[in-house]
Amino acid sequence: MIALSRYIFFLAITLTIVYIPIGYSFFSFSEPKTYFLHIFVILCIVILLIHKFILGNVNLFDNDYFNGSLLEIVRNPIKLFGLISILLVFGIICSTILSPIPYLSFFGASYSRTGYSGYDLLTVIMIMVIVPHLFNNLKSIRSLYLLLITLSLFTCVYGMAETLGFSPIEFKENTDRVHSTFGNTINFSSFIAMMVPVTLSAILFSKLSRWYGVILIGIIVGIELSMLWITATRGPWVGLLVSMAFFSIILYRTKIFTKNHVFRFIPTLVIAAIVVIVFSILSGSKANEIPTYRFARSVTELTNMERTDNLTDISGGMTGRYQIWKGVIRLITSWDTPRTETNVIKALRPIFGVGPDLFVYSFHFVIEPQSKLTNVENAHNYYLNFLIELGFFNLFILIALLSYIFVIGIKFLEKTRLLPSKDISMTIILIGIFSALIGKFVEMIAGVPRIEDLTILFLLIGLLFSIYKITYGRDFEIVDPQTAKAKQISHAIPPQTLSVKKIVNLIIIILITFGLFSIITHWDARRVYASRLAAMAQKSSDPYDKFHFMKKASEMAPEHEKIVIKHAQSISMRAEVEAENQNFEEGILWAEMAREVLMRHEEIDPFEWDVQLALAVISNGLVDMGASEYTNENKNRHLYIANQYPAYPQILGISSVAVAKSGDLLNAELLANDAIKMEPKTKPFANAWFSKGFVMYKLGYTAEAVDALNKAIESEPLSETAAKAHGTLSKIYSEKFKATEKANFHAERTNQILDAAKWYKVAKETGSKDAQFQIGILYHIGQGVDINLEKAKIWYMLAAEQGHIKSKSNLGAIYQIEKNFSEAIKWYTFAAEEGEPGAQHNLAEMYDLGIGVEPNKTESIKWYRLSAEQGFSNSQYKLGLAHRNGDGILKDYETSRTWFLLAANQGHIKAYFQLGEMYGNGEGVAIDIETSEKYFTQWQNAKFPVKKRFRDTSQSKQVECPSNAKIILIAGESNAGNHLENTNVTVPSNFVNGYYGECFKISGPALGSTGRNGSITNYIASKLKNHGPIVFVNTAADNSSVSDWALSHQDSLSNFTNSQLEMFDVNNSEVVVVVWIQGESDAFTGIDYISHFSKIQKFLTKSINDTPIHYILTQSSKCDPNGPDANITDTQAFIANNSETVHVAMNTDNLGDEYRMDGCHYNGDGANIIAHSIAKKIDNILLR
Repeated sequence: MIALSRYIFFLAITLTIVYIPIGYSFFSFSEPKTYFLHIFVILCIVILLIHKFILGNVNLFDNDYFNGSLLEIVRNPIKLFGLISILLVFGIICSTILSPIPYLSFFGASYSRTGYSGYDLLTVIMIMVIVPHLFNNLKSIRSLYLLLITLSLFTCVYGMAETLGFSPIEFKENTDRVHSTFGNTINFSSFIAMMVPVTLSAILFSKLSRWYGVILIGIIVGIELSMLWITATRGPWVGLLVSMAFFSIILYRTKIFTKNHVFRFIPTLVIAAIVVIVFSILSGSKANEIPTYRFARSVTELTNMERTDNLTDISGGMTGRYQIWKGVIRLITSWDTPRTETNVIKALRPIFGVGPDLFVYSFHFVIEPQSKLTNVENAHNYYLNFLIELGFFNLFILIALLSYIFVIGIKFLEKTRLLPSKDISMTIILIGIFSALIGKFVEMIAGVPRIEDLTILFLLIGLLFSIYKITYGRDFEIVDPQTAKAKQISHAIPPQTLSVKKIVNLIIIILITFGLFSIITHWDARRVYASRLAAMAQKSSDPYDKFHFMKKASEMAPEHEKIVIKHAQSISMRAEVEAENQNFEEGILWAEMAREVLMRHEEIDPFEWDVQLALAVISNGLVDMGASEYTNENKNRHLYIANQYPAYPQILGISSVAVAKSGDLLNAELLANDAIKMEPKTKPFANAWFSKGFVMYKLGYTAEAVDALNKAIESEPLSETAAKAHGTLSKIYSEKFKATEKANFHAERTNQILDAAKWYKVAKETGSKDAQFQIGILYHIGQGVDINLEKAKIWYMLAAEQGHIKSKSNLGAIYQIEKNFSEAIKWYTFAAEEGEPGAQHNLAEMYDLGIGVEPNKTESIKWYRLSAEQGFSNSQYKLGLAHRNGDGILKDYETSRTWFLLAANQGHIKAYFQLGEMYGNGEGVAIDIETSEKYFTQWQNAKFPVKKRFRDTSQSKQVECPSNAKIILIAGESNAGNHLENTNVTVPSNFVNGYYGECFKISGPALGSTGRNGSITNYIASKLKNHGPIVFVNTAADNSSVSDWALSHQDSLSNFTNSQLEMFDVNNSEVVVVVWIQGESDAFTGIDYISHFSKIQKFLTKSINDTPIHYILTQSSKCDPNGPDANITDTQAFIANNSETVHVAMNTDNLGDEYRMDGCHYNGDGANIIAHSIAKKIDNILLR
């Protein structure tokens, strides 16, 4: 039976280390390992008890561990080992019973924290205790030793495969570091660090001393070192250095290291080094980046662990550990738990701790303010974690055990000098075990082991005592090993016992067996089955099966937070969908179902972080859907989580909003203020400021409300809370200030942000690169927020770092706007090489125009072609233009027309124009006026559609058109139209806005022009002297070139303008002045401005009147991202200087950004300056 128990033990250890649930057979990765370990270790214990009983070696009444004086017990390692084990078990049981939640302390509060619970701790202690009983001879110990080396090799090879891209575990969380068959990278690395000295010591075995053994051990050690490097975990690195230092010292002290061993070790280490180098090359530079970076940071972190940014968020590395340790020190002085406790229990906390696996429930009370919802699950120091959870009593016992291991190991190794030189197998194993243990003890200062490496740790401790028991028996003070063997034999004779005691022992063994199997059935078997059901739900494509498998799993294991939350989330999502569709009754039913699922967990664990937050969200949703009966519960739940998590301003802000909603304004304001006070150490949170503003609004403090609500918007401009803040501001401006324009602005922003908030939430919570890209676009174009290129860059950069191609292209576009052309070319090139057609086009354009780079027509044509071949219409147009003009490529009208047709078929406006000219001129095709006019009409209708012009006459007051009026035509592009800041100005009543032969009072946007904002018409009219009735006709079209106005076909801008002017001819009115504000669209195009303007003078106002018409020009070119173009403004000045009827008002390029709203269009100050200069010119003309 001992052999059976040993094989089961082998299976338990093997499954714990290398079990791989391929095919998603269980819901989580490490969880089944823990259950299998429990089950098989309990089987080992039961079989061992039965075996001992049959042999008559079990006497539960006469405990040999306590026989003799305390000094005798201390001097006898076996007795002391047993005593420490019993005291440790006693201490863990006491800590569990005194825990705020004894059930969870025993079985575990979270599926992910393996190795923390009382059940897990007792299991690994039992492993330590039963190892000396199961492995009581050299052969069995050597078998276990080789098994550990084999398991190490398997996990490392699997880790190597994972590094190279192979990982069949479908549901294991993807991280930037491998973790092989373990649930955590650090625990994988820790295991390997322990196994390196164990593996290296095997070279001392005589059977592995030959060349093949040297090669084999060298390869295994090389693979272990490679994975230790790739995992980039610094604690195990330190542990390995310490263990190898002890390994070297021990070899020297035991004097078994001979010249022959030198000839084994040197080739072994050389082979290991070769393996490390080869794998480092195979894994690539990316796999080596993280360990190189972390290694370089180690020195800095160790020399300066204090933060310099004044923030208190828990960070990574030693800095973060130092922050956590400071919190632990505060917890040692307070011993806070989530329950209100009696003075007696409070007094026992330092002795027995807050309870196994409950560190996370106490640390919330001492953690410093956190920006993120960071849940610190352990102290990142095993000794501190052990102290908090299990108290000073258990920590003392643990330290006593570890200290005694160190002492006994040293003494034991000294005694090996007495052994025959040929009998060194035990010493070899001892060297490997002892070195590994010392390294692990040091490593645990900056880390916390999980079930896998914790199991190996206690197994090695058990092996240490097993080796002692085999070698020296019970008396450590003996000198002669032969005497020790004789004493072993004498002790092996079982004492005679009464049959009644045997019967009682049997009954106790049966009860113990029943109890252990009851635990397996209640916990392990049930949780394994629930995990299997949840995995089936995840794999199922049938919604019905998915729902019901998960439902059954949550009912089977209501304390399993991951299964419960996953099930509740799917139900809550359905509730949200119903609420969005205004089906509130259905939404309430689904939300109540999710609430019921979570409350089953709450009955078992009322403090679980995710569950409590989810219940608060659901109760809030129920209130929002109209279930007023949950108002009080919603308030209490949010007050509860605010009390449980006082260092999280995000939670306090959310709670404040919910409490305010219930009408409890006092508590709402207190919570908001508490959150706001933490801002210097965290960051502003929209919820806190919104709640503050909402409370102020309800109390009638309007100014304070507006200020707080604006700060809420500034904090998180694209959040749902920002949308609520805009909505409340809209209400305040409408009700309190009667400011309709501002109320409408905030109302519009509310709707825009509600759409954007979905992307923001996904980007913030999941880090989705698509969502990050969408947020970047919102800041880039100013959708729902003001344009903010810096924030756009941040979001684009986050997405680009995840490989989002369009984000790379957009980064290039922003850098081009900022005139950082080298960065623009870099990012355009990144995206272009990955095939993004927009980036290819922009890169081609930079080479074409020589922006930030020497002009290179060959490179330009290459990128235009790559983009055009993907159907990018702008590049198709550019290729057509290049072929038409022979620019950087042979002139070829046929090819040109082909590219223009491809672009035109996609609605490219300029391609219509080029085709109109080519058919009109007969370039590469017979002259075809009809087709030419067709394309010109398509161009006109596409570029300047009538619907773009402001035509809403209902917003303007109609008046009678004056007779014998002077007509002032305003033409050009956006700054001549309705794209300026809209301000109130005073205009003489006999100045009117003419549109389609009718007249309207001048106010707001000018009828007939494009745009919906303020018009230059109003500003000019307000500055003019009253020369009698004047009709202002405005036909400006945004983004129009001088060439667009120089066309004379039926639907051209000039003909449209002429048709407008002709409608006023019946009133004997006469056009006297044309105000021309244009040039921005032609900047840096090299256009022949003079010839086109002369055509405008010829076509515009044709046949309207015979008297000369004066033109007033503004020198304008500043709107292009590359800046003002002096060629345009100089040409405009040249035209005026060479004509008696053309006058320059001013050079508007001299107006900086302080006179513009967006770097292009004028604000009120800029418009007034320009209007003043134009009005002076008009006054001079009219006074002639």
